[in-house]
Amino acid sequence: MSCQTAPPVVDTSPIIPLSPTEILQTLLQRQSEFKDLKSFVKTTVRTPKLTQTLRQALIIQEGRAIRFDTLSLLGQPLGVLVVEDQDVLFYDTRKSRLYSGVAVWDMMIQVFGTVIDFGKYIRILSGQIPGLETLQIKEARLLAEPPHYHIEAWDPVLRERLLIHLDARTLAPTDLWKWRGDQIILIVHWQHHKEVNGRLFPHKIQLLRDNGQDELLIQFKAPQINQGVPADAFKLPLSGQWQGVPGSAAEPSKMAWVRP
Repeated sequence: MSCQTAPPVVDTSPIIPLSPTEILQTLLQRQSEFKDLKSFVKTTVRTPKLTQTLRQALIIQEGRAIRFDTLSLLGQPLGVLVVEDQDVLFYDTRKSRLYSGVAVWDMMIQVFGTVIDFGKYIRILSGQIPGLETLQIKEARLLAEPPHYHIEAWDPVLRERLLIHLDARTLAPTDLWKWRGDQIILIVHWQHHKEVNGRLFPHKIQLLRDNGQDELLIQFKAPQINQGVPADAFKLPLSGQWQGVPGSAAEPSKMAWVRP
């Protein structure tokens, strides 16, 4: 007797269209409930200069702080990048040297040939739409194939035009395009949504800039949402290290922050 895999269940029930106000209220409520994220990630940066893939540990706190620990094969931090509010810091653990501000941007240009201001992308890497609080929805249409909302919006703060796609059943963001004037400045794809701690979360996020010449691709492993982060998680020099490495004997689901 052969073993057969059952096909996935497809929801074919009718979709009740929501108004732009209902969509925005739902998205804002979900954003208000998001407190923090911890995950192992595989980060790929592609620019005209190079393509580089890094094994990292990621912490995000609401929309204000993000931390990347770049890990060695043995799971030890090689460098730590922290962006908190308007401050950016990088700690080189091998040299025990702390960099800040412009010095961090200069290092990125030398390594990648571009600057990636992760502070601008905290909401995106949290699976959310940036600038949602002030966004003005101009039009929201429910399209059939596949079922999704096609939303045209305006950001009055940054003066940017947005096109957003949401899954029609879950309202999970799947795609985003941003224009400044006639120039498209950012494309985002949120993919592979799975439930994490009671929330749908994309396990693959792709950002494209400069007409696709710059790409940031982040793939998540064992993410945890709203499980709390230490008060000193964004303090540098290095105050701790990740315990548990994807693919090691340590279970990723028991990933924890520990002091050395």
